Amino acid sequence: MSTKPDRSQFELDRLRRSVSELSALNEIAAAVTAQQSLEAVAKVVVDHAVRRLNAEEGAVFLSDTGEQSDMVHTLVRDIGSGQQLRQFRLHTSLVGWMEKNKTILSLDTETARERFPGLNLEQLGIRSLVAAPLIGRKKLVGVIAAFNKQRADSFTNDDRRFIGIIGAQMAPVIENAALREQERQYELVEAEMQQARQIQDQYLVPPDVNRSDCTVAAVSYPARSVGGDLYLATELPDNSVLLVVGDVSGKGVPAALLGAQMVATLRTVLATSSGELDLGRLVSVVNDQLIMATRPEQFVTAAFAHYQPETNTVDVINAGHPVPHIVGVAGEHRQVEPTCLLLGVMPLAGLTPERQPLNPGDTIVLYSDGVTEAENNRGEMFDETMLATSVRAHAPTVSEAADFARVLEEELRTFMGDEPAADDITIATLRRQ
Repeated sequence: MSTKPDRSQFELDRLRRSVSELSALNEIAAAVTAQQSLEAVAKVVVDHAVRRLNAEEGAVFLSDTGEQSDMVHTLVRDIGSGQQLRQFRLHTSLVGWMEKNKTILSLDTETARERFPGLNLEQLGIRSLVAAPLIGRKKLVGVIAAFNKQRADSFTNDDRRFIGIIGAQMAPVIENAALREQERQYELVEAEMQQARQIQDQYLVPPDVNRSDCTVAAVSYPARSVGGDLYLATELPDNSVLLVVGDVSGKGVPAALLGAQMVATLRTVLATSSGELDLGRLVSVVNDQLIMATRPEQFVTAAFAHYQPETNTVDVINAGHPVPHIVGVAGEHRQVEPTCLLLGVMPLAGLTPERQPLNPGDTIVLYSDGVTEAENNRGEMFDETMLATSVRAHAPTVSEAADFARVLEEELRTFMGDEPAADDITIATLRRQ
């Protein structure tokens, strides 16, 4: 009697395996083409891998972004019927090997000790594993693995072939999911920037000052789509004029909201105040509001200039901001040093403005640090000394605040050349006629 296996039974078993494999691959392909989420597709793939390979457990690991390409994290993990889940993290030496060799890896406890001396599968409860690298267009994007072949010591060649096939299907799914996530994040950022621009447009309005005894102007350009600078120029009921330039910490919507809040607080305090403006009280109230509304890492620097035509003076409070410049028509020049610390950090009481005379033809210049920190392509900065020189040089040649702001901006841009601005640029001027 022959002891050889029945050839027809052998062919029948092979046919059954092929049908099972094709069925699994069709279901995986259907999940991929249905554009399900990455997790849903991975769940289908791992479930078929566990059942088709008769494994106790399977998982898809994604490569971590960053410098260490051999680090992975678990996306989906599945177990066979009646099995207990193991807390197993794919060893970095295995990931590194697949990253380098870009081929399927199959191990049992004995071959693991021989090929990876630092890896002890037995301690992890792993008798055997088979893993396929998920190779994207440029790099390893992940690994699919199955652990512990049931009723066998190791995975077969058919097992290796199958996991290689589904790995090839899984890799583009991961890459496409990553691209979709990047697009989603980009859309979220764009929506946030649009919201920030709308907020900023509401408070960066042209100066509403139209009078014969002085002219006021302001120019402001964000370094990015949304900046952290703010300004306010407004005529007050007592016939005085207030000019403010500020710089909010941070960028995007948080900075735009903080800038909007500061301008709104300024306008509210001004609208509800009666009699002459108390500049020290105004700054203290704004500071208190910022303290209540901001996180510890948020703050504002600002310079306030209050022009009073009855006395032909300007009161200045400088809260940690670049020093204002006052220049006469003949080029005489002086600066106003800081009065107090940043706004939004700690209570400020008893602030006393510095009073300066403002003679006919005198101009006060407020600006943000984006002006004096601007660089050209040689790495040179348009520093305080250069700004002071520019202010003195242009004072005799201009007749209105708008001209002064324009020529300062033009000189700054000429100095920068093609070098992009690293920070927002704001220049505000008030000139006594």
